[in-house]
Amino acid sequence: MNTAFGTLIFLLCIKQLVVGCTQSGKLSVNCYGLNHYEVPQNLIKSAEVINLARNRIKVLQVYAFQRYTNLKVLKLYDNMILHVEEGTFEPLTNLEEIDISNNGLRTLPLDLFNLPSLRILYSDSNRMFDLINDLLSLEKPISAPLEYLNVADCKLDDIPDLGILPKLKHLNASSNPLSKISLDTFSSMCALESIDLTKNQIPYCECQEIADLVAMHYTKTLSDRLSFCDKDKVSKCPDNITLIDKILVSSEYQQCNYLHSHPPISKKTWIIIGVCLAGILLLVLITP
Repeated sequence: MNTAFGTLIFLLCIKQLVVGCTQSGKLSVNCYGLNHYEVPQNLIKSAEVINLARNRIKVLQVYAFQRYTNLKVLKLYDNMILHVEEGTFEPLTNLEEIDISNNGLRTLPLDLFNLPSLRILYSDSNRMFDLINDLLSLEKPISAPLEYLNVADCKLDDIPDLGILPKLKHLNASSNPLSKISLDTFSSMCALESIDLTKNQIPYCECQEIADLVAMHYTKTLSDRLSFCDKDKVSKCPDNITLIDKILVSSEYQQCNYLHSHPPISKKTWIIIGVCLAGILLLVLITP
């Protein structure tokens, strides 16, 4: 009895030394700061939260998350990620939040934007010199129902074009070398509630146009995040009411508004509807 118990303790200790990660509850795994060079493949398959922050991962291979299809939250910040193989995130159809900030990425893997449950994306503090060009090949509108997007400090000279984003509420594009942004950019973000464009190079009058648009027609409540224009550069700006009104009647804004009010039926809902219809049909067939 004692020998068997001792063997079990020994095996558990060996497993802990090999894996290094700790399990919190039944569905959460913490691998924070354990010097992993790749995504461990011996974690619990049912995990919904995996924290792989502060490791030494440089490449995410296509098989990295194929075992963990239940994932809802994935933390990869503070690694050394330089490259993500195509299709790496494709199996994560339940993923709702990912933090891939503070790495060495020059772009974002496009399969992220096709994840049907992804609401929150932290990708700040990367050097995404290639992102704007790579997004030209992205099929739009994207499938991901993004509500929060953080691309702060990513060396961007423009706001990423993701097409119509009917659910996007919060956008952080601060600390980028933004020098000119067209007001039309925000016609695809009809649900916007807050925006952070601090520490940019946008001329004051253009910045004021954006602030006025967001304050007058987008936000439900004003917040300090609207105070992002450099007041030291204040000058007499032309009246922008007509320009703002043009945005509100544009086809892109109207389409965004429609999608916001009439969200598409999810695949899960269609499955439920199909099962219900099949059940009704079966009842009809077997009822004399």
